[in-house]
Amino acid sequence: MLSRLDIHSRQVVRNFLFRLSLNVWMVVLVAGLGKWPYPRAFGVFHATCAASAMIAMTVALFRGEKPMDTSLNLWDESLAFSAFGLLALFIWREVS
Repeated sequence: MLSRLDIHSRQVVRNFLFRLSLNVWMVVLVAGLGKWPYPRAFGVFHATCAASAMIAMTVALFRGEKPMDTSLNLWDESLAFSAFGLLALFIWREVS
């Protein structure tokens, strides 16, 4: 599927997956070490995803990227982080 995307879109997908994996590994490592209980880890993951979405939106504003562009950009990345954050918030509220 990545082969059908243009070069800029592929770079955005790679950067998103890298940032998402950093968020996941940070929460998994800290929760796995026993610093946080697992339900609280979902809350922390929600917070990190929300922060990543806000940072992506801010950078997209400063770069002057258009939200509905023909290729993927930071607006799409912020939307994806927001979706993961909302999913984590839903799970956090269900398990708490």
